[in-house]
Amino acid sequence: HIATEGVATFVQIVLVSRLMTAAEPIFAAGLRYNCVDSESRIEMSTDEEKVCDEYLTHERTKRFRRLWEYYFAKSEDDTVYFAKISNLQIRGQCCGFGLPWGCIDDNDSDCAGNSTMYPSVLPSCNVTGSRCPYEMPLGICVLRNTTKGCAAIVEDVMNDALRIPSLFLCVFLVCQVGAIIVGCCFGWKRRREDTLPKLELVRKNVEGIIVD
Repeated sequence: HIATEGVATFVQIVLVSRLMTAAEPIFAAGLRYNCVDSESRIEMSTDEEKVCDEYLTHERTKRFRRLWEYYFAKSEDDTVYFAKISNLQIRGQCCGFGLPWGCIDDNDSDCAGNSTMYPSVLPSCNVTGSRCPYEMPLGICVLRNTTKGCAAIVEDVMNDALRIPSLFLCVFLVCQVGAIIVGCCFGWKRRREDTLPKLELVRKNVEGIIVD
């Protein structure tokens, strides 16, 4: 029983550790929000621009971009996903995922023809041919000349969503470890009482030997 509890506890420790690691951002919040704000990017130095490019092309950011892409594709037929993207854009006062007018030509993007514009996914966003300054925008935000992308707010929302189950598992893990310790203490106490005679019986036997 103790071995089973130990294995279960170890698995939970690993799971909690992975969840907490996944919820911890690699880049600071201030940097992330500035990196997807075209107005803030104007005042950045060359070194800061490099850090922003590293953030936007990082594998972690690409995972959030794929999540946004999935939501965007589902939003065409599902109002739930439409609402999710709309709420993110309203909450972050942003439009689309990446930096507006900031398409980065790497293996996961298509910036051919214009290195600062994204492939258009909305007729209302066709600025130059089939290009759009926003990456997979939704709704009327394309008409508001928004200067911010939503990559930073998406990461913050997902990090918060991961922290909730990780905290729940931490509380459950502490309770389970406490239960194991208490169980072990009771087990050792029971074993001691079963293997060692009571002190009163020992005294009576000793007294009886002395009298005889």
